[in-house]
Amino acid sequence: MDEIGRGNDTEFKPGYPETRVFIGSTFDQSSDKNLLIAGEVVHSSLIYKFKENQFSAHLDVSIDVVDLAEKKAKNTPPITFPIEVTDVRTDILVSEGVKRFKKLVPIDPGKYSISVSVTDLTSEKTTKTTKEVIIPSPDDGKSFLTDIQMVGVLKQDNETIYEDLVSYHISDKYDSLRFKFQANNKSLDDLILRTRLLKFDSDTSVSRSIGDRRYNSSSIEHLGITYYDEELLESRRRVLVNQGNVSVFFNFANLERGNYRLEVESTDTDGKEIYKARDFSIKSTNFPALIDVDEYAAPLVYLMRKKDHEELMSISDPRLMKIEMDKYWLKGIENKAKASQIIELFYTRVELANKQFSNFKEGWKTDMGRAFILFGPPLYVDYQIDGMRWIYPFDSGSRNVSIVFQKNKQETKHFPFDHYLIERDQSLSNLEYKYIQAWNDGSILFLNQ
Repeated sequence: MDEIGRGNDTEFKPGYPETRVFIGSTFDQSSDKNLLIAGEVVHSSLIYKFKENQFSAHLDVSIDVVDLAEKKAKNTPPITFPIEVTDVRTDILVSEGVKRFKKLVPIDPGKYSISVSVTDLTSEKTTKTTKEVIIPSPDDGKSFLTDIQMVGVLKQDNETIYEDLVSYHISDKYDSLRFKFQANNKSLDDLILRTRLLKFDSDTSVSRSIGDRRYNSSSIEHLGITYYDEELLESRRRVLVNQGNVSVFFNFANLERGNYRLEVESTDTDGKEIYKARDFSIKSTNFPALIDVDEYAAPLVYLMRKKDHEELMSISDPRLMKIEMDKYWLKGIENKAKASQIIELFYTRVELANKQFSNFKEGWKTDMGRAFILFGPPLYVDYQIDGMRWIYPFDSGSRNVSIVFQKNKQETKHFPFDHYLIERDQSLSNLEYKYIQAWNDGSILFLNQ
């Protein structure tokens, strides 16, 4: 079983509860046998009813436990509990904020398949997350580590807020990140914990023109992320002298955007390695949403001339940056109402690209994000073993055009991402130019998507 946790980001499906769930072993002082479920549901993905001057959404969370040794359900019926989301403001309808939930489940040691289902009781649509988990035994004489939990620490006024982080994608808004796990020492000798914080070299660039030359196969743009090219940021060593269970905490502050791994190593009483890790990526403050002015300005690289966009991004004053962005949109689209439609369409696609295509970098920066933002969703997708084709009915349906993506996957189990690269073709340059012009003059509203 892979001992590297990466957060549980379910596939984004419009109309379904957008959920992210941590499923892992823990060790509660009141019980030797425990499973931790921690999750979050995005506000804007829910269906609300307006009653008694407030908006409310009602959900049901169901936890199914299957014993993989016995191949049968451990809990019959499933463990269920309700969740309610309420707010008097209409902002809740479009908010990327989340409702968090947590459940501690007593469970015997063993190997399990855990499924957590979140159902919106109004739409009756369900999002399901499943993961295999090993619950270690405290009575078999072997030392062990529980799964690593991740917590964001926010300091606001005189209050410190702790938020469970269950996704791979982490906002840079937190003052610090806390990692916690339990170490159970069964050895008569000291249990030595060796911890390392690693940063991996990864592509942060914006997707370039689909008519441009293809990336070199050894370039970081082609590889995406290189787990063999790691930078050791910090290492720590902790010695547990006494037998028994100890809660261990590590805090890290001021991490820059990028892709990281916190790993913990030790040795059990048989001399075998004990290993746990948590991979994560630091993204923009409001990811996947766009709120700050510079977050709105960055994706305009797909529409603006390179020099103009560089000048826009060099503006340090958010107010002045906003003025220049407004000038840009109104320069080609003189009708303000029409410009507002174009702007809403563009940034809706940017946010959807973040939700659907993010991996080691923001979704809007990927090749799939570029195609989705410029051309919209494809008419249909032809899936292949090593890639896919997005089929578009361009030119009013007189002919279909394929945009081909090749899937690049490194030969390592530690590469969990869908990393698709466009098969760049100079013959597509005119098509891309046509759509960029359509965005700039407003005719994008009338092109057949």
